[in-house]
Amino acid sequence: MQIIQNQNIYMRDIISYTADIKKTEIINLIRYVSQNIKALDLRIGNKIIYTIKSYNKNSGKHNVEVLIPVRGKVSKSEGFEYKKVFKLVNAVTVRHEGSIDSIDTTEKCLEEYIASNNCQPLTKPYYRVIRESGSSSVDSIIDIYIGVDYNEL
Repeated sequence: MQIIQNQNIYMRDIISYTADIKKTEIINLIRYVSQNIKALDLRIGNKIIYTIKSYNKNSGKHNVEVLIPVRGKVSKSEGFEYKKVFKLVNAVTVRHEGSIDSIDTTEKCLEEYIASNNCQPLTKPYYRVIRESGSSSVDSIIDIYIGVDYNEL
């Protein structure tokens, strides 16, 4: 597993969609959002990113924010929020290949790497969807990014 330091993500013109879902439904949510972007007369401009903002133990659901870089004129729409810019700087990243059910294992390896290199995480993980596997989530490729403190003493 290759872990890469000093990675940056910069995106402009982003549609943000937030939902409370089970972790196993994330890929389906990304498909849903991707298909409905066309209804807004927009095109997806780059890879979709998502982050898990919180977890509700009572419902077993995660509050997930999906960030979709778009091309076209963005109009106000109920359910979607427009963000002009998204920046993630000085992130450490690792690639997860396989089922979304096992992404926690890959994420834990990244967190252990960050801790063992005395880095201070500044962000929650961001997940960049490189490939979602069509009808299932078994053969996905997702890059995991965690922003870390770049100030060294």
